[in-house]
Amino acid sequence: MISKEDEIILKILCDQEFDEKTFKDFEYQIFTKAKRYGVSTQIFSELKKRKIWSEIFYFDYLLNLKKIKNNFETLKFLSKSGFDFVLLKGFSVAQKYYGDLRIRHAGDIDLLIKESDKDKFLNFLFESGFSTIPLSKIKEKIGHAIQFKNGNISVGVHTWLCDRLFVDIKYEDVETEYTKIKFKNEYIKVKTLSSEWDIIELSCHLFQHAFPLRIFLDISKVILNSHQNAVKLIHIAEKFKVVNFLLIGVLGAVKVFGLKEPNWLGEFKKSTVLYSRLVSSFVSSPFFLFRLRDYLFMIPYQDKIFALSVALRFPFRKMSILLPDFPKEFIKRLKGEYITTN
Repeated sequence: MISKEDEIILKILCDQEFDEKTFKDFEYQIFTKAKRYGVSTQIFSELKKRKIWSEIFYFDYLLNLKKIKNNFETLKFLSKSGFDFVLLKGFSVAQKYYGDLRIRHAGDIDLLIKESDKDKFLNFLFESGFSTIPLSKIKEKIGHAIQFKNGNISVGVHTWLCDRLFVDIKYEDVETEYTKIKFKNEYIKVKTLSSEWDIIELSCHLFQHAFPLRIFLDISKVILNSHQNAVKLIHIAEKFKVVNFLLIGVLGAVKVFGLKEPNWLGEFKKSTVLYSRLVSSFVSSPFFLFRLRDYLFMIPYQDKIFALSVALRFPFRKMSILLPDFPKEFIKRLKGEYITTN
């Protein structure tokens, strides 16, 4: 069973009818959970369409708007640096698939750069007033990004597309396009991933964070608001051995938001699709999303182990490199010494 608040959150996001009086009765609880799930600004947008006013969601929207403005100014500054980078997730997804930066919650500015540019780009950020957020020994050895902060601005510098425990994909592997990121009367033209690579990256990101609702929502927006070249998408998934990631991510988003299944599913082996369908039904169920998933983060690294098991991915060589650091890092994570996201 899920709570009344969780039920209303799903109904709002899926554009279904819900009891407005019940919403008002549980408004604070709904907001608290929507904020934790990373979907509060999307819910505010849906409430506006239905002419339902919520002061707490509006206040959250204004705070998000301020962060969007700060991120936009930072991105404008970074785009003038002369460095070649690809804008990932956040702003890119909001602009291309939500159609408006203000609808999606604003997180970090995530950039994918060439390994050969890493040292120069990091020095540029240091000289611009940014400082690094401490990484665990495990992330230092096999991490995919370095996190920088300057006041309330956070920039993730990726030298790999996503968590390397799951897959190794670098700048030279991806296909890109140019996108105009718009805010009020201004725009910045930046390099972003192609729609096929967006859905691959989001599906991998879904596993990295153990299947949060907000990433299922992002995947659903890509499916609805872009055209993916099926041949290209299948080729990427098979080349980088992320077929399970793609199928579980897409089928999960289809299930949560009631979308039509893509035709290209028939191009994969029936046994692979059947496995992905079974797993996606579980990880996209309200019981998992709103109840069971929280328990994965009670013990450090339990979320990663679960996601790797679901992906049928067992990186023994990488794990062996990390084993000497695991006991100390486990204790540090247990004490809350590192910033983690779920």
